[in-house]
Amino acid sequence: MGIFYGRRPTNYSNRRKSIDIKRLILQSFSKKRQTISEISNRTEVSWHGISHNLEELKQLKFVEETITTPTTRIFKLTKIGEDFVSEPK
Repeated sequence: MGIFYGRRPTNYSNRRKSIDIKRLILQSFSKKRQTISEISNRTEVSWHGISHNLEELKQLKFVEETITTPTTRIFKLTKIGEDFVSEPK
C-alpha cells in the first residue's frame, strides 16, 4: 500500500486549467447579466470554482459585478471581456 495508505493517487491530468475555466466563463455570457449559479450550470464547473475565477476576472476588468445582495451576485462582461470573447483564436 505504501505512502498512500490504501488510497489511490489522484490523477490530476484530466482537470481543467484555470485559464480554460476563465475562457469558458467569458464565453458563457450569452445573456447580458448572469448569476454565479447560471454560469456554473452552463459551464458545468462548480459554484466555488466559478466564484473564484470571477473574482480574478473582476480584478482583470473582464467582468464587473452589477448587483450584490446577501444571496445573489450578478455579473456582466465589460468592454475588455467582450473584445476578448470576440477575438478570433
